[in-house]
Amino acid sequence: MISIKIDGEILDIDLNLSKTTRKASLYMKNSLLQNFEMGGRPTWLPLKSGGPATLGGIRGMIAQAIGSNYGDTYAEAGFINFPPPLYAMIQQTGGIINHPGSDKFQVFTIGGRVIFTHGTIPHQIPIPARPYIMWQDEDLEYVKDLLGQEILIKSPINSQS
Repeated sequence: MISIKIDGEILDIDLNLSKTTRKASLYMKNSLLQNFEMGGRPTWLPLKSGGPATLGGIRGMIAQAIGSNYGDTYAEAGFINFPPPLYAMIQQTGGIINHPGSDKFQVFTIGGRVIFTHGTIPHQIPIPARPYIMWQDEDLEYVKDLLGQEILIKSPINSQS
């Protein structure tokens, strides 16, 4: 599983933080989806020079696999409910795909032209890192403020003035 999770113990002050952790988990999920919508934060490198730097946007398979979860003491977002698509990790971290080659007959179009090929030789495909499971500084501040406000407002410790 690839995810970002906030987890911890709560002081024994009888607080139910599940509404707040739900808000935090949804905020975290939306932040991750924003990474797809914006083509990375910071902007991802394209696979090829002049090519798009996207991973299919928010409609792509990786983005659609992102979910969120929460409980009384935690909030998380990432690949929560099922495993990520097979290629998700190499997109996150970058790396080299060693293509074994093929002797298949293939037909495809490039720039409106039909291309016929018969086989490819083994070759490497470099994949630049395009991290999408990552927080921005403002995300961390938002979640800290959200949790801090809930604890300060509802804490019996605070009301003993």
